[in-house]
Amino acid sequence: MSQAKVDAYKERKKNRKKIEAHEKRMAWVRGLIALVVLALIIAWASYSGYVRHMDNKPHKTAEVDYTAITDYASDMSAQDSEKAEDADQEKTEDEASEAETEAEQTDENSGE
Repeated sequence: MSQAKVDAYKERKKNRKKIEAHEKRMAWVRGLIALVVLALIIAWASYSGYVRHMDNKPHKTAEVDYTAITDYASDMSAQDSEKAEDADQEKTEDEASEAETEAEQTDENSGE
């Protein structure tokens, strides 16, 4: 062996524990990365399968008849408008009676 080869061998032998520890760490990191990628692929496939299943599943639909609510609302608005008309009528009757009492008081005052 040439001297260069002997020196290289001695250098590798000297750092062998450090190199082996580094290789073990790298193997562990590669295994961890592979595990994460595999977990992501499984999660993606599971989610895609679930979405496809839910899309193919028939959807339940329901029809709602709102006529009762519409009738109720229109009855309430009709009652409100009747109340407003009654209030206006009472107000005009009150104003008329007040005018009559004022007129009577004015007649009594002018007669004195």
